[in-house]
Amino acid sequence: MVKCLLLLGIRCVCQNRRRGLGLKQSQAWNIALVGKLVWWIVVQPDRLWVQWVHHVYLKGSTWLQYNPPTDCCWYWRKICSVKDTINGGFVEGQWSLNSGLYTVKCCYQWLREKKELVDWHKAVWCPVAAPKHNFIAWLVAHQALKLKDKLVLFGVCADDLCCICQLFPETHHHLFTHCQFSQDLLQLVGNWLGTDISANGFLLTIARRRWSNTRKKITTAALIACLYFIWLQRNEARINHCLTRPSIIAGQVQEVIRSRFQCCKPVCISQKDVHWLSKVHLV
Repeated sequence: MVKCLLLLGIRCVCQNRRRGLGLKQSQAWNIALVGKLVWWIVVQPDRLWVQWVHHVYLKGSTWLQYNPPTDCCWYWRKICSVKDTINGGFVEGQWSLNSGLYTVKCCYQWLREKKELVDWHKAVWCPVAAPKHNFIAWLVAHQALKLKDKLVLFGVCADDLCCICQLFPETHHHLFTHCQFSQDLLQLVGNWLGTDISANGFLLTIARRRWSNTRKKITTAALIACLYFIWLQRNEARINHCLTRPSIIAGQVQEVIRSRFQCCKPVCISQKDVHWLSKVHLV
């Protein structure tokens, strides 16, 4: 899984939960922290340390246009380097965001690479799903799993045929949408939930259904669990050359969803939801 994250790159992983994993990008965070010193020199001339900086280094120079001498100490060169990095965030000596008030959080968000938002994040991070299922679904959404279409380019495997059906090239689209094993599993789980589900765009259509939030979350969690078990069966077929029947996997999906729902059960459930939950044997 670490190698899958390396394929995505640290900038993608450190995006917020609307696209990435919400991890801190340490380099940008350190720059934002040191940027606090840059901000002090701009707006707080009464500080003792700022007065010392003006007396020893600046000597009447304008701070935002200041260039350090080559023989100065390393920490001062670092502060000046950070000043040059975040200089674009200052407008007429004032921080351009957050009503002119500099904060580490605000600067960190300004430094991060801006990416367009995606509309699948709520489904991928469904709270009813198990965390490991969420993570695999996130990798699927980014098409970052190391399937044969990528492995064959590195010479790791001799062919790019699907490990499960051995008929078509193994891509994300084929494995989770068109492979017969996946279609059979999704159909069995869909019959259990009383709806037709597929991995091709279904996470986006759930939000448009006129269902309650409880039903949407359970259906989403079931589909995410299917993606996880398809990935497990793909690895089982590649490594151990064996495959479990879709009917057995569908039963495992039901057990996982039943267990997760008991942990995340809402306090108030409508009568309509109670009827549907009893129909799918979750209460």
